[in-house]
Amino acid sequence: MGLNCSIYLRQNGTLMSVEVKPGPDTETGAPQTLFQTGIKVRPLWNQYGVTADGQRFLTVKPEEEEQIELIVNWPELLHQTGQQ
Repeated sequence: MGLNCSIYLRQNGTLMSVEVKPGPDTETGAPQTLFQTGIKVRPLWNQYGVTADGQRFLTVKPEEEEQIELIVNWPELLHQTGQQ
């Protein structure tokens, strides 16, 4: 008696599942679209979690726009504002 399980993956902002039948001759099903997430690929970030029964998901909420503000010569800015 084999144990079936699912592998979850994301592609282009879509969360998908693939059924896997482990054993000597491992079989995989076709990917099934679950829902759109909007999450972007971040290889080192955990962006979603799945409950053990595969019925609930927790995902990172994507931000509308990501910005990085780079301040150069900040000591001079402090001097100009009198906060040195």
